[in-house]
Amino acid sequence: MKEDNNQILKILNIWGKKKGIFLGCCLFISIYYLFFKPILKDDYSDLFSKNQINIFIPSFVIIIIFIIWLFTSHRIALFRSGDLRIGLFFNLDDENHEDNLKNILRNIIDEIRESHKNLKITFYPINFRKSKTGIQKYIENNQHIIDSAIYAKINSGNIKSDNGNTESHLVIDEITFIGKFNVNEKLKIFRTSIKLSDELKIRNLNKNWSYVESNSLNDKRKIEFNLKDIILFYSGIYLVYERKLEQALNILKTLHSEKDSQAKVSKERKEISGNKNFISASRLNDILLNLFVSSSINSYENLDKAKAYILLKECEKMFPIHPLSFDHFICLARFSYDLNDLKSAKKYTQKAKVLNMHNTSIFLNEGFFGVLENNEEEICFNYSELSKVYKHKNSGQNFTEIIGWLNDEKKKHDINYLFDFIIGTLNYFYSDKNSGKQTLIKIYNNHKFHEDYPKVYQLCKTVLKEGDTKSTYYPKNKLEKKSKKRIKAKKTHLN
Repeated sequence: MKEDNNQILKILNIWGKKKGIFLGCCLFISIYYLFFKPILKDDYSDLFSKNQINIFIPSFVIIIIFIIWLFTSHRIALFRSGDLRIGLFFNLDDENHEDNLKNILRNIIDEIRESHKNLKITFYPINFRKSKTGIQKYIENNQHIIDSAIYAKINSGNIKSDNGNTESHLVIDEITFIGKFNVNEKLKIFRTSIKLSDELKIRNLNKNWSYVESNSLNDKRKIEFNLKDIILFYSGIYLVYERKLEQALNILKTLHSEKDSQAKVSKERKEISGNKNFISASRLNDILLNLFVSSSINSYENLDKAKAYILLKECEKMFPIHPLSFDHFICLARFSYDLNDLKSAKKYTQKAKVLNMHNTSIFLNEGFFGVLENNEEEICFNYSELSKVYKHKNSGQNFTEIIGWLNDEKKKHDINYLFDFIIGTLNYFYSDKNSGKQTLIKIYNNHKFHEDYPKVYQLCKTVLKEGDTKSTYYPKNKLEKKSKKRIKAKKTHLN
């Protein structure tokens, strides 16, 4: 009975391959010449007679079965569905293991479909395409139904166990990812670049892809976990390349593991102990932090401030503290203020300050808080620092946008002198020098400003008199002297 079942399975497996097309054509030709051609030669009035129906019904059933097979084996696909459509192409050298592999893959696909509705994972028949070139051409010719592919080469055979018994062994030797772009190109979308081929190598570190029949239960679970993990990771990174950041975030955050993110690092030996998945988990965490921040900024720019804030709060819950959390905390400070929560804005600025106390954003934030609280000490300290243009001009800040935002905030508060000072100073140093200078001269000549804010007034005087602070390491006069010496030396050498 078992042998009969195996034969049936082998016959069914044929239908998923090229042989299926040949058999299908033979079937159609046979049906046509044996049944339909004799019917069409007869009188049409006799078409639905009892004898003809006995022939027609089974023929019709076979045709329906064949059409269903065409769609289920992905020979024909008419509709596009999902944000990302990935095909699984597996090359197996021994058909005896085909059913085990199919069961594993079907479980994975069912799990992914249930948890990620925007992903369309299609398992193509085993050995549907046997080369990467063939798969690439298939993608190019069928872009209406498939975006990318995961190709795996699987070798199988028998090995001798320690007790001398022979065991069936299956190993995934190669996993390749094929898409509509070069996986080796770098994508500069975050502060750190992403390169798909490198990211996949890191994610695949320490993964065991062997399947031994005698350990089938544990090995099946292991391969299911590894394949699901690599498919979802690949999908997330691919969506980053497609600039679908929120969809990528929704996938990749399901792979986050707090346990794998923790490890003991030996300072003496400079090595990680006790967690083989730490490197891949750490890299995923870096990507997730960037995705959370980028997705929240996109929501903020689309005027959905509440959603932007919620995304960052979710990030904070996942990463209470992380070496790369600076941008996350700075954005939370900004969004908290926009939601009228000054206390939280100050709290998150302090959290960011712990990670990078000399960042330009820290001085801008704390200087602004000083304005709101009429704190001259805070304003003078932070804007004295911001006068060091050589430090902050290449910080990546959009000072024109910041000045515009400050002008809007000025309308909400009755502290015009302080707002005029910080707006004029930033304009003078980083945006429109003439406009900034006019603003500073105007408030400098106002006696009330002198009386109400003497310390800020003195700083305003210093800015107008001396301009930006020069580097303590390379004072301007020393640079000029050095330059003159070089010119003189050149002339002497030419003479």
